[in-house]
Amino acid sequence: MRGDADGDGDVDFWDGRDILDFVLHGENASCVAALDADDDDDVDLDDAVFVLATASGVGPSPELPFPGCGSDPTPGSLHCDLSPCP
Repeated sequence: MRGDADGDGDVDFWDGRDILDFVLHGENASCVAALDADDDDDVDLDDAVFVLATASGVGPSPELPFPGCGSDPTPGSLHCDLSPCP
């Protein structure tokens, strides 16, 4: 699910923190595609800000696949090695 960085089925403040850890500290992510909250085929600070705005209710929701599991309808180069989605 787009924006669900920790794979728990929700897009919340913890996901924003996990995206920041990935971008700023090089933390591993099993599904990098899920971290691309703004669907621009790049994981950067904008994605963390996007998720934090969504989680706080002041920003838009991510594009599909959101709010649940599904395939990404937009082509891209980001990978997903392990996903909590079936």
